[in-house]
Amino acid sequence: MIRPLMYCENAEQVESSIHTIKTRIQELVELENSYTEKLKELKSRYMPEQGSFGNQDYGIHEK
Repeated sequence: MIRPLMYCENAEQVESSIHTIKTRIQELVELENSYTEKLKELKSRYMPEQGSFGNQDYGIHEK
C-alpha cells in the first residue's frame, strides 16, 4: 500500500510505500513492453515493408 507521505509516521511506513511504488513502476514497465511488442507485431502484420498492404493507412502510426 502506498501511504500518503503526510501520514507516514515512521521509517517502516516510508520504506513500505517506496517498495510498493518501485514494484508498481516495474509492473508498468513490463506492461509497456508488452504493448510495444504487440504494436510491433501489428505493424509488421498490417504494414509490411513490401507487399500489397504496404501503402494503406490502418491507423497505426509510430510516435
